[in-house]
Amino acid sequence: MNEWTRKSITLAKTSNYLDRLFSVYPVSNGMPRPLSENKKNKIRQSIENNDKKELILECIKGEVSPIKDSYIGFIKKDKSSLDRNPRTVNRLFGLLNELGYEQIIDQMERPAESNRKMGTSFKEWIDKGTLGIPVSHNQEEFLSSNSDMILNLSDKNLGEFARLNLGYGRNRGLDFLCRFSGKYIIGEAKFISASGGNQSNQFDKALDIFTSITVTTQFEVIPIAILDGVIYIEDKGRDYAILKRNNNVVLSSLLLRDFIFSLTDEEE
Repeated sequence: MNEWTRKSITLAKTSNYLDRLFSVYPVSNGMPRPLSENKKNKIRQSIENNDKKELILECIKGEVSPIKDSYIGFIKKDKSSLDRNPRTVNRLFGLLNELGYEQIIDQMERPAESNRKMGTSFKEWIDKGTLGIPVSHNQEEFLSSNSDMILNLSDKNLGEFARLNLGYGRNRGLDFLCRFSGKYIIGEAKFISASGGNQSNQFDKALDIFTSITVTTQFEVIPIAILDGVIYIEDKGRDYAILKRNNNVVLSSLLLRDFIFSLTDEEE
C-alpha cells in the first residue's frame, strides 16, 4: 500500500474527515429550476389535447426530464424518431400521463442532485488557493513560466494540454495539473460515495491514470488519484482490496498539499 493511501485511511478513521472534506465537496440541495408559464401551459395543453409527441418533446426539452428512461437520450438527439416509433411514443406518453401535470412540473423544477454538482467542486476548491500554489487559467502563462503553478482549466482542456505536452495518452480529461519543483503532477479527482456499481467504475477509471503516460517527454510527470469517500473505510470489499495492493499515489484531497510539498523534500 502506498504511504499516502495509508495516511488517507488513517485520516478518514481518526479525524473529523467528513467535516473537513465539506470544504472540498460541499453538498447543497441546490436551487429550484422554475419553468416559464409558457412552457407550463404547453405541457398542460398537450395533456388535455392528448398530444403525445408534443408532450414528450416539451418534457425532454427541459433541464430535467420528469421520467428516467433509457430511450430519452436517443430522442433528444433525434426528435424525428418519434415519428417512426409509435410504440415508444405510447409508452412514454403513458408514463407521463400517469404522473399527471402537477407531478411533471414538480419533477422538472426539482433542484440539481448534489452528486451531479460534485464534478465542479474540486476545481472550485483549487481556485480558492488552498494549496498555497499560484493558480492560472491561461495555458500561455503556464507554459511561459518555470515557477510552481497550477493550471486549472476544464477537464477536456487539461487533458488536451497534457496530451500535447506531457505524453498523456488517454482520450479523457483531467481534474488536476500542477508544476512543482520542476515536476508535473497530473490527477484525477473523484468523490466515491458508495461501494459497487457505477461508483466502483468511477474508482477504476481514476486508477487508470497510472498507465496514462504513454509517451516519454523531457518532463518528469507524476500521475496521482485524488480520491475521497468510502474507499478509505477498511473492509473486505473489492475496492479496498485494490487499494491495499496498489503502490501508486492514491490520496485524499485533504493531503494533496502535503504530498506536493513533499516533492521538495525528495530533492534534498
